[in-house]
Amino acid sequence: MMWFLALVGALSSQESPEDLKKEVEKLRVQVRELQDRLGQLEDAAVSDAQLIQRLRTAIKMLETSNPSPVVPGTKPPENEKGPVNVLKGRVIHVNSKPDFLLIDLGRDKKIEQGCKFEIVRRTFDKENQDGRLQKIGVAEFEKYIGEEASTSKLRVVEGSAADMKVEDEAVAIRSLPPVKEPAKMEIEKSKNGVYKITGLAGRGALTGFTINYGLSDGAKQTDMVFVYKDGIFKSKLRLDTVTRDFSVGNLIAPAADPMHTPEVGDQVFTREFQKSLAGKVALVDPQRGLVATDLRQRDGVHIGQKLEVRRLGQRVGLISVTDVQAWGSWAKLEGDTKLDTIQKGDFVEAVEDK
Repeated sequence: MMWFLALVGALSSQESPEDLKKEVEKLRVQVRELQDRLGQLEDAAVSDAQLIQRLRTAIKMLETSNPSPVVPGTKPPENEKGPVNVLKGRVIHVNSKPDFLLIDLGRDKKIEQGCKFEIVRRTFDKENQDGRLQKIGVAEFEKYIGEEASTSKLRVVEGSAADMKVEDEAVAIRSLPPVKEPAKMEIEKSKNGVYKITGLAGRGALTGFTINYGLSDGAKQTDMVFVYKDGIFKSKLRLDTVTRDFSVGNLIAPAADPMHTPEVGDQVFTREFQKSLAGKVALVDPQRGLVATDLRQRDGVHIGQKLEVRRLGQRVGLISVTDVQAWGSWAKLEGDTKLDTIQKGDFVEAVEDK
């Protein structure tokens, strides 16, 4: 009798079919959310892998072709007796009385008399985990030290040895032939798009900023480009090295505020867009066939306005605003634009009606 009562109690305590149906639906929603998240992580992994490959290629090319590493915003001193390739070491001893120091580069490096080194120091903060370089001074090679001539003595010629420390970097100022103008070639006009800083040019000392904007995109040596982060202007760069697929830009003037120093991931524009209307894709709704952007009423967007969608400087499509809200705006597809080609985070900018 007891077992029968226990069985009845167990059956009566079971969830109803309606409750089970709701629980199954809840689990399905969670599964879809996890699948979406997995897809985003896979896309991010592919993007990171491509970025790493581009940076490796850029570094390899820069090691053999770039000017001597210098701190952004400073003009590298002339050094006819410097090495042709990148040469850097570290400070192992400082003597502030006669203003000299020792570095861990010896006779095997074949340093010429009069070769100069920039002494730089990397500092880290929360905003820039890759570190910023600070130029401390310049020192000139005098002689090798020790029986095996494994170290070198440098005389400080700019700055003070008292400000230099053990473990500071010593970067040789390279001797390079005059820069030749690139051969004339037919290149398409600039897309006036948005590009990105993909890395720091050079090793140890910062020479410039690598940008995924090259000759094939319309880049030309000495062009000026504009760096933004989250729509806020940071600084201007001059393109000093331009290849087919990427370029290297240097600061035109030192950034007065460290927060204005360009960083990896910052956006690079071929023109200022201070007066243009620009934002990002916030959501793609496949059920309604619409695109949501972060352009709001107070940004000045209006119904019927055309927005060009771009990714890494390449045009993805064209949309037009159908509804404007305080949080953002909705837009429909224009022309032959396909919804599946637009992604969250794509750049959007207002364009004139054609």
